Amino acid sequence: MDRANQRRHDRCRGLSCADHKKQGAVGVLLERVVQSGHERVHQVAFSNITTIDVTQVPGGMPLDVDKHQTATSLGDTRLGITWTQALDDAGQLVGGFGLRGRFPTHTVIFQFHLVDMIHIGQYVFPYYFHVEPTVILGGWHGPFGFVVNEGVTLLTGPDGNFNDLHIIVPNLFFWSAYYALVFAPVRAVALAAEVGTNLQLNHVGAMYFDKVNGLFAATLDLDLQVHFGRFRVDLVGHRGLTRNSDVFGVLEYSGTDNVTLRLGAYFN
Repeated sequence: MDRANQRRHDRCRGLSCADHKKQGAVGVLLERVVQSGHERVHQVAFSNITTIDVTQVPGGMPLDVDKHQTATSLGDTRLGITWTQALDDAGQLVGGFGLRGRFPTHTVIFQFHLVDMIHIGQYVFPYYFHVEPTVILGGWHGPFGFVVNEGVTLLTGPDGNFNDLHIIVPNLFFWSAYYALVFAPVRAVALAAEVGTNLQLNHVGAMYFDKVNGLFAATLDLDLQVHFGRFRVDLVGHRGLTRNSDVFGVLEYSGTDNVTLRLGAYFN
């Protein structure tokens, strides 16, 4: 790596941010964006703790014991690749493309009493596969940076079952846009704020999916990242901003609000 590229690498490493949607949006790391070329991203979520508040189940209202539940499980696996190219001589503005897949390896199961008050039915969170092509624009100046991601999100998955009820799961398309601002006062620490929006593109007629039609969800992520040599630690807070954020959070398996603690490492 020549000296110019090495200086760019050193300055941008502190701007790296969370690995969220569309390779992030604080999710294309600025380190990856500024260094033009190909980058593969692989992430395995080790554990999830999921809490739900239930207002209705097939057949009526849930029992009091079923209304508030918490479950611990494995998380989803993500695999992505990006291609970026510098748009100016200084390498401070870059553009490119990304493609990410999310594989539903989570194991969350919740149980509900059926109408006979004796038998128990199990509900598994939607096992959606995510396919997410995106256009990327990112840049930095001094300690400040930004990343913009826009593209289509396809959610596709097998049909599901709740006790003896067969649930047809339709394919869902969303236009997804993410806008992130980054502040890195020193090389080892970065702060970021990201606003994300998701707008449903297709109309579906499947039972139990009527709330998805016309869905628009906006979210806010706040991220603190600290580097320790080749390791980094992310603490990310995620909050839904609109009424439909809870519905999209179920589909995406991110919930309305969540907190993520993540340990990452850089490899040559």
